[in-house]
Amino acid sequence: MPRPNPSRLFTARKVATVVVSTAALTTVLFSGTAPAFSATNEVTASDSFTRTTAAGWGTADSGGAWSSPAGESLVNGSSGNLVIKNGQGFSNTLNGFSARTTDLQIAFSLNKLPTAGDMYINITPRQVGTSEYRAKVKVSPDGAVRLDMARILNGVETNLQSNAGGFTAKASSTMNVKISLSGTDKTTIGAVVWASGTPVPSNQINVADSSAALQTSGTVALGGYVGTAATNAPITVRYDNLKVTGNKEAAATPPQQPSASDSRDKLVNGQYKPSTTTTGVIAGTALKPYNTSGADLVITQDGTVLDGLEIWGDIKVRAANVTIKNSRLHGGTAIPKSNTGIVDANDARVKNLVVQDSTIIPQRPSYYRDGIVGHDYTALRNHITQTNDGLGIFNRPAGPAAANVVAKGNYIHGLTYWSNDPAHSDGSHNDGIQVQGGENILIAGNQIVGDVVAGAGSAQPVRGAYTTTAMLLQQNVAKLKNVVVEENYIDGGLTSVTVDSTSNKQASVELTLRNNYFGRNQYAWDGAKYQIRIINKAASTVTGLQTNKWADTLAPLTEGTNKGIYYTNK
Repeated sequence: MPRPNPSRLFTARKVATVVVSTAALTTVLFSGTAPAFSATNEVTASDSFTRTTAAGWGTADSGGAWSSPAGESLVNGSSGNLVIKNGQGFSNTLNGFSARTTDLQIAFSLNKLPTAGDMYINITPRQVGTSEYRAKVKVSPDGAVRLDMARILNGVETNLQSNAGGFTAKASSTMNVKISLSGTDKTTIGAVVWASGTPVPSNQINVADSSAALQTSGTVALGGYVGTAATNAPITVRYDNLKVTGNKEAAATPPQQPSASDSRDKLVNGQYKPSTTTTGVIAGTALKPYNTSGADLVITQDGTVLDGLEIWGDIKVRAANVTIKNSRLHGGTAIPKSNTGIVDANDARVKNLVVQDSTIIPQRPSYYRDGIVGHDYTALRNHITQTNDGLGIFNRPAGPAAANVVAKGNYIHGLTYWSNDPAHSDGSHNDGIQVQGGENILIAGNQIVGDVVAGAGSAQPVRGAYTTTAMLLQQNVAKLKNVVVEENYIDGGLTSVTVDSTSNKQASVELTLRNNYFGRNQYAWDGAKYQIRIINKAASTVTGLQTNKWADTLAPLTEGTNKGIYYTNK
């Protein structure tokens, strides 16, 4: 729920002070990664370019058809040619091929060396959407050769390593490039360029990269670029004898739901979908009634532990190293006077708060009462429902930049909608998780469902059962930094995840959104549904975007109508 005045967030009057104990807590957090795809079947692509085409490269000997989106290209019976003009660059992509490439080898030659400018021969061993690893052979007018290895993420190029080729190129003489890739979570890249008829040297490039968007299957591409300073363009690069080997990734099976008897401490993040079985008060716990008056429970003693309790009253944390675990949290009996949470961690004294294995359901739902809000807290395996927002995450307004929040393994759903919310004329803007700013935020392995129920006395929701978002990532309080959202199960909402760069006049937003599983039950905008909405493409750097998957098929989300990713303003 967007807050119009962050500086007034979460003020509350002190009613009672309660200290339960000062025992320390050892918290066992999730570990592990999303279920990995296993590379099992070796596949190949090859092309001898012995056919003839007037335009484009047609179909390779194996690996499918070439896509030739721009520039002049043809096959003349002995090579695949790209005729490249001054200042022009383009690539042909083998779109019918998809694998986790392990080796690529290609021969090429130039009809002439560039004059007064440089030329680049671009060889891509792995292309995933708009991201790729690209080997670039730079040929200068004097024939000097340099080999670069670059990473391109959503069109932004970063050079990873460079090395001299060690020989002098000549017009019409054949040169060769070999590229090897290995690894899963991190890709190790080796590459070498050499002149035909000479021994193959050792790798001139040895570099590793772990960019999430490229740790998956992709296709291959061959291209080139002629610098604007070159005076003798067009120049033709002639490719021949392409050989690619790789591994077809076997289909992964969806993570399985643990049984009630499984130990929660053994759950691996991303390998199960949190539910009532794995969140909230542990089955069989006999809860002891606590703070039954319903007055605010204000904690001022460092190290306080609340364990195995049924707690009434909104909990105001004003201390460090507080733990609330295996408890049922009812919240207060009155409507708060301003935005707060059943657990309020907004005070400057809050450090290392842990809320774990607890059930958070308000006895008095309100548009001012969220689940857990604030900074410097860990929310672990909680069941949160009927609140206004589930989790509110932000650094303290006018305080340090760090938010220091970890949210893992929670189940958030069924938020309460209010048609009379004073902050919004169209009713409450409920969000499963709303991040409003700050540094050091990890949201991992949760199930967040963006659905609502009408509050008592409220009109029916104007958007049906849909929240505003299941997860809203914005910068009302401060700029986001070191924010990672991974391995969550996310569904519902007008859009399930919204990335907003514009709040509080921030120029841009940077975060990681990777390996999440998305359902298909979103609100239909003019007949179209969008799982991920990014407000401004140019102002948004979202690492790992292409690794997000459909929960039912495990296929990646892509950009476009009903394909999962939507840019409001490109």
